[in-house]
Amino acid sequence: MNKMQLAKDIEAKMAEFRRVKENSFDSTSKIVVFGLYNHGKSTLLNQLIGDYNNGTFKVADTRETIEEKRVDIEDKEYIDTPGLNADNHDTKTALDTISISDLYLFVHKVTTGELNQQEANFLKEVSKNLDANDFLKSCIFVLTCAKEVDESALNNVTEKIKKQLQVIFSSYEKIDINIISVDSKSFAKGKLEHKNLLADSGNIDKLSVLIKERLSKLDTKRQRMAKLRNMASEISKEIDEIVGIISQDINGRLTEYNRRKNDFDRNVARYNSLKETL
Repeated sequence: MNKMQLAKDIEAKMAEFRRVKENSFDSTSKIVVFGLYNHGKSTLLNQLIGDYNNGTFKVADTRETIEEKRVDIEDKEYIDTPGLNADNHDTKTALDTISISDLYLFVHKVTTGELNQQEANFLKEVSKNLDANDFLKSCIFVLTCAKEVDESALNNVTEKIKKQLQVIFSSYEKIDINIISVDSKSFAKGKLEHKNLLADSGNIDKLSVLIKERLSKLDTKRQRMAKLRNMASEISKEIDEIVGIISQDINGRLTEYNRRKNDFDRNVARYNSLKETL
């Protein structure tokens, strides 16, 4: 990477660092939801905030979420992100949002089977930028559309995903993985029609309890400061790199200057010698 590109990269990371720093002093717990397009992220968020008609976070067969969207409910801020499979910009948006969030909901549609390559690649990218333990302690893997498969298939997918996570995160066996299956449609229908059993079968209330439990166990202040330190360390490394490039460039120019000066001095000496002889 040349020094001009490095300088632009440092400027971008400094801007992100300032954004994360500003959010670090906000007492609101930030919960981000990410996953592939059309896997039920927005629908899930609507149920978590009690919007059973899906009017807050836009839900449609076509792509609706193209930038992150935030909604404050009591002491929590819920953040929706674009689908990971839309384009590189959307994946970067999701990664950037993680840096300012305290709890992560990774949404996966159980009817599609195990995690696909795009999901695995995203989690691998996360593992490069965040401590695996911190990420997994702060992440809940949510399997949506659970009512569309039988219990055997649901258990099978769950076990396959656990094995995939074991490969992606080397520290998997040291900590508990939070995986929960939900069905947003059943929950919403049950709430709208006052059918408690149907609503309960959607597992959204259990997810809400799990979210509260996770947040209560997280040291959000330490977690936020750790993110800032990691970002500062990365910026410092890039500054050292650009300083090295500039120093090398200066040394090269100085060497060339000295070579030319020596040539000039020799030529002057020859001229003066010839002049004296003549």
